[in-house]
Amino acid sequence: MVLANVLCICPCVAFLLCICSLCDYDPTLYCIPTFQALELQYQVNGRRQCDTCLSTSTFLEVLEQLSVPGVRRLVVIEPMTRFVQGIISLRDAVTFLLG
Repeated sequence: MVLANVLCICPCVAFLLCICSLCDYDPTLYCIPTFQALELQYQVNGRRQCDTCLSTSTFLEVLEQLSVPGVRRLVVIEPMTRFVQGIISLRDAVTFLLG
């Protein structure tokens, strides 16, 4: 009965429960750093799904990466822990330059 109330209130929860019940869910994936998850996806697909930069990268380096065709955003990674610090979009860079 409680589960039915949650499903009525939040359809997103129902969707997530449905996906988790249909596929092999591995709770140990929470312990994997983002860098390793990206590398695993790279090994499976043969290409990188997102472009990254380090939090110590200069603004010029970020602009050079964003100038590559097809790159619209960069995932900012902390160099020591390899955890995600944030995302820089092309719009963020243009707003910073014009603002």
